Parts: sequence; structure tokens; C-alpha cells
Amino acid sequence: MAPSKLGADLEAAGYQVFEAIEISEVMYLCEHKQIDVVVIGADFEDQGMIEVQLRRLTIKLKPGSTAKDALWELSNLFPGAQLRVQ
Repeated sequence: MAPSKLGADLEAAGYQVFEAIEISEVMYLCEHKQIDVVVIGADFEDQGMIEVQLRRLTIKLKPGSTAKDALWELSNLFPGAQLRVQ
């Protein structure tokens, strides 16, 4: 769903967030914006996402994951960095 609570929480923490509902939107954003990492919601299942995972750094959230969990993962991947999150 967009806009998502997770996206709003990541923006509140200082991350730039682009949200997409379909794989084509993700691919478009990755081609036209500087995307550092793609965060995949726990409820999203699509075989097309494999292509994104092969081309971009991705975080696949597990059921029950919170914004705190995503922020922890991002801070470990990019300590002190300003990120653009898809």
C-alpha cells in the first residue's frame, strides 16, 4: 500500500523514500533516480522482483517487521549515510 507507514517512518528518520506498488515502477525509479537500496515489504511477492534483487542492494522485510527493524538494517548497511530508499 502507498503511502505506507514504513515509508513515512523512514522519511521521518531522514531517509529519502520513493514508493512503488508494481515492479515496473521499481525498475523505472531505479533507472531514473539514484537508489541506494530497495526495501521489499513482507507482503510483496512477485517473481519479477528477482531481477531487482540481482541488480540492486535489497532488504526483504519479514512478516511483523517494523520501521525500527528497517532502520536498524539500513544503519548497519550505511552507517552515517544519507540514503535514497525505494
